[in-house]
Amino acid sequence: MAFEYRVKGQTVKLPISRKLVAVRFMDPSGPAERRAAIDPKAEVGSFDDRYEVPNEKLTIVPVAQHDPPNDGGVAAAVGALNADPAIERVTPVFDLGSRQVVAPNRILVGFKPQTTNNAIEIINDYGGEIIEAMEEGNEYVVQLPPTADPFDVINDITKHAEVDYAEPDFVTIGSHVARAGLKTASGNSEAGGGDNKINTPLPGEGLDAGPAAPGNDPFLQFQYAARITQAIQAWQSMSGSAAIRIAILDEGVDTTHPDLRNAIVANFDAVDGELIQQPRRWDSHGTACAGLAAATPNNNVGVRGIGGGCSLMPVRIAFSENPNANWTWVEANVVRGIDWAWKNGADVLSNSWVGGAPSNAIMNALERARRFGRGGRGCVIVIAAGNDSGPVAFPANLPNVLAISASNEFDQPKTKTSADGETWWGSNFGPEVDLAAPGVHNFTTDIVGQDGSNPGGAVDADYVNNFNGTSSATPIVAGVAGLVLSVNPNLTEAQVRRLLTLTADKVGQVVYTNGRNNQMGQGRVNALRAVQAAPTFV
Repeated sequence: MAFEYRVKGQTVKLPISRKLVAVRFMDPSGPAERRAAIDPKAEVGSFDDRYEVPNEKLTIVPVAQHDPPNDGGVAAAVGALNADPAIERVTPVFDLGSRQVVAPNRILVGFKPQTTNNAIEIINDYGGEIIEAMEEGNEYVVQLPPTADPFDVINDITKHAEVDYAEPDFVTIGSHVARAGLKTASGNSEAGGGDNKINTPLPGEGLDAGPAAPGNDPFLQFQYAARITQAIQAWQSMSGSAAIRIAILDEGVDTTHPDLRNAIVANFDAVDGELIQQPRRWDSHGTACAGLAAATPNNNVGVRGIGGGCSLMPVRIAFSENPNANWTWVEANVVRGIDWAWKNGADVLSNSWVGGAPSNAIMNALERARRFGRGGRGCVIVIAAGNDSGPVAFPANLPNVLAISASNEFDQPKTKTSADGETWWGSNFGPEVDLAAPGVHNFTTDIVGQDGSNPGGAVDADYVNNFNGTSSATPIVAGVAGLVLSVNPNLTEAQVRRLLTLTADKVGQVVYTNGRNNQMGQGRVNALRAVQAAPTFV
């Protein structure tokens, strides 16, 4: 069968993994060793290499490999697994770049606005149960019967004139879009990515070549991004306003960090549906992003966020099951987090994550934030382009958002061969890129103490000096957007986007055609020029 669905009128065909399949056991709560004992024959690889999808009663298992890999190996594994009476269902795993996506027996269904009671009747016809109504009231999370194929249901339910869209409530498992010590798909640090020692200053690192840094943040001297974006000059005459709120949609933010705790005004756990979020002790990605965006300035502690003085709103949408695992996130949780952020006063949404499959529900939530946030002026939506050295990933490839690529301390586009020495990753590029920002060797906050990415050593254990990736670049742009709105809170989100692109620096030793380049967008963000333009910008 075809594994496909439609997003805004376009058919999305999902590429099936030749290396993995997912199974749901009749007794998913049973001991792992009992399930390992039913490992069926030669068609499946070692059960020791399985991945238990958190909270989903799904286990991803490897397919026995052929040389070269082929679809026949997957078919043989599916046949062997389906023949086992202990297994309830076998479902494909889909490969999307560096991420794997699985479809649980839940779907997201959006109905056209005029549909009322008929929506429940349509869902009931498929044996579905509404387990959550999303914010707008005509979009639902629907639990299907255990043996139902979500793609069969989606194909049929979208034939109803009342249905606007239907798609799986995808679960995505993927590497972080940045980390101090970038992780591979297996969860291991890649070569060169995990050094937390203060290095000999790189060209462009440190602040000696720029104006005197305002305030007294001890590690500001190592924040080359503050100098290269001219944020230091911007701070000479202004600071972020606490009335401007930057939401960090991520794996959670350490609310106890001395550089962050006084900036946090509200937080939400979209994974658990609770008003208080806190990352798992090894999940430091969101804390690092928060520090770059708006670490408290002039507090005799640590670093200063580019938008320091603005408030922070951590929103937890993802997590790692253990220190060696990759991120897991569910589409409905992402939607819940986006809607909570704009409804609770966020001005800027900083999204240092890359989605898996395109999603109508996520697109709708982002559009609600863009149209209805800030009392109708719209939230500024900043999204990481991705680190696969390939096309800009969803949702950064959407219109009306700021898609952020990474540059380095030499003002070059970040590639696997750029002069920064991080050869294991490169920024995604393409016509959707709007801006670039520094995305290597960023000095920022870590989870307090020996948890997080840095257990201690030459760098204070509460900080890291090598946070990298397009999601390291993204909160820098979010911080600049916060400064712009601090100067002129009446700007619409479209005006902020336009202002940031018009005031960017045409750097990178690349050709800009009609003002833009597929690697650098319309240039590397410039905080000083942005805030200078903000008071009278139209």
